[in-house]
Amino acid sequence: IDYVVNYFDSLFTNNVTINIHVGYGEISGHALGSNTLGESESYLVSASYSSARSALQAQSAPGASTLPSSSPLPGGLYLTQAEAKALGLSPNDGSLDGFVGFSSTLPFSYSATAMPASNQYYFIGVAEHEISEVMGRMSFLNDIPSDYALMDLYRYSSPGIRDLTTGGQGSTAYFSINNGTTNLGTWNNQTSNGDLGDWYPQGPAPGGNDAFNDYSSPGVIDTLSANDITLMEALGWNSVAGITSGTVYVSSGQISSGLDVLNGGILDILSGGIANDITISNGGTQDVSGSASGTIINSGGQDFVLSGGTDSGALISGGEQDV
Repeated sequence: IDYVVNYFDSLFTNNVTINIHVGYGEISGHALGSNTLGESESYLVSASYSSARSALQAQSAPGASTLPSSSPLPGGLYLTQAEAKALGLSPNDGSLDGFVGFSSTLPFSYSATAMPASNQYYFIGVAEHEISEVMGRMSFLNDIPSDYALMDLYRYSSPGIRDLTTGGQGSTAYFSINNGTTNLGTWNNQTSNGDLGDWYPQGPAPGGNDAFNDYSSPGVIDTLSANDITLMEALGWNSVAGITSGTVYVSSGQISSGLDVLNGGILDILSGGIANDITISNGGTQDVSGSASGTIINSGGQDFVLSGGTDSGALISGGEQDV
């Protein structure tokens, strides 16, 4: 838990304090289901669409500029209390924002970097999954037309068409910040298949093993992808332009620009991924199996161009590049 809290604290810059009760084998005093890795519950607050839109636009949140002047969805807007704090729509008063609970019976691997054994689940990813839900990563699609969540404003069924209804077995909608033109990840659209705010059948992280997935498999590391961070930014969480810990992946079809890779951070550009104008600072690392350009490698920074990767126009300013 401390690892995820410290990572989120370094990643997101909103000057608010989130208070979450953490349970082991229980949540809010109730036992978890026998096959449940983790669960979350959040306090909700209502907000006007205009105030939320104005707050997002003031933050230059991804997709905020595409939001129309009046709500495109029927019903009332509800935010988690933590999300409302981030947007300045609820007081940062130290009140409890929600609950997360984790299994006391299913086998977890608690290492942040080691691959879990074939029968173990990656706890870091489960914690990122549940805490991010308290931060607002949830859908109320099944409550439309009575109410909706902020995330539902970025839910599309096709370009220019927002998704307003749940679907049958295997149905999905997708996340987009440009009116549905670009699909940044597919969401579960079937109520009985799990949370409507989770990626399904797999997320945009490498190999589909994403921390925000509807389901997790044992023996894999479920990572927080670049598109996961974009989603949290779209919900009102400002992020630093730097990677300060852990690994951020740029998967095939994704583009990242202008990031600073700081001490302890790793940017891994996978085959088909693109990264432009990256600055690698002392203690930072970039691994390139895809395409990079305009990289600045400062003293103490490392840039590894791996088989099949390219890094054109790199400026080595005291750092190291291995090709």
